[in-house]
Formats: sequence, structure tokens, C-alpha cells
Amino acid sequence: MFFLFLLEYQICSFDSIYHEKRRNMVEEKKKRNWGHIVLGILLILCGLYFISAPLLTLVALTLFLGIALLIAGIYDAIFYFRYRGEPGVSVLTLIVGILNIIIAIFIFFEPLVMAPIFPWMIGISITVFGISEIIGAFQLRKLGMPAWGWAVFAGIMSILFGFLIFLNPLMVPMFIGCFVVVNGITMIISGFSGN
Repeated sequence: MFFLFLLEYQICSFDSIYHEKRRNMVEEKKKRNWGHIVLGILLILCGLYFISAPLLTLVALTLFLGIALLIAGIYDAIFYFRYRGEPGVSVLTLIVGILNIIIAIFIFFEPLVMAPIFPWMIGISITVFGISEIIGAFQLRKLGMPAWGWAVFAGIMSILFGFLIFLNPLMVPMFIGCFVVVNGITMIISGFSGN
């Protein structure tokens, strides 16, 4: 009889603990993550701006590229002078660094001249990447890997996207704008779900 009492007491206590935890989980889910919601709204607004003003977006992206090239060039030059006696460090590192700095300075002084070139650079990069994906896929096929077909598909899609950029360079800011809008929507959904 005493054991039945203990068993019933444990079942009741586990049951109450379960219901309390369940209630706490439901309350947590009802909370909104306002940081995600606000960030999502800002991302959507930025994405819509990118789509509506592709030329200004191209200029801004070009300036960001200039900043990245300047930082990379300075890093390469410092790296060369710091490790020039080490094996594997060649003068090419310094040359690439200097070229990056020169291109960055040109971008800063003539962003409107460089902005139309930026999509072409992206298009070439994506097309070359697609070609390398296809080459890599056939190497996977030789190894008997089953996923080689997907790699060929991804390579073909990359090449097509690269050609689309060649046909319409203003597609780059629109693609980035769509990407940012989708991420904004995801952030808002995440914020409302309490995640």
C-alpha cells in the first residue's frame, strides 16, 4: 500500500513538472524577438532600395570592393616585409599587394568608372567557378561518387547565371536586393516565432 502511494505521488509530481515545463515553453514561444523583427524590417527596406536603385547599389558595392582591396593590399605588403626571408614567400605577394592598393585607390577616385566593370568581374568569376564545378564533377564521376550529377547541374546553373550577368549587368544589385529581402523575411518570421 505504501509503495502504491509512493508510485502515485511520483506520477503526480512528474505530471505536474511536465505541465509546468510545457506551460513555460508555451510562454517562451509567445515572446517575440524584437531584435530579429527590427533587423528583418531594415533588411527588407535595404533590399527594396537595392532593387529600386541598382546604379547607386553598384557604386556602393564597388566602393566596398575598393575597401576590401585596400585592406588586402596592405595586408599582403606587410606580410611580404614581415616574412620575406621565409620559404614560400615570394615577391609576387608584394606585387599583388601593390596592385590591389593601386586598384583600390583608382576605385576611390573614380567609382563611377569602375562601377560598370564590377558586374563583369562577378560574371567572369561565377562563369569560371561554374566551369571548375563541371570539371570537378567529372573527376567525382571517375571516383564513382554518386553526387557528381548535382555538381554538373550546379556548374551549369553557375555558368548560366554568369551569362545572365553579362547580358544584364544591373542584375547583380537586383540579385543582392532579392537575397537581402528574403533574409529579412526570414528574420521577421524567426522573430515572431520566438526563436
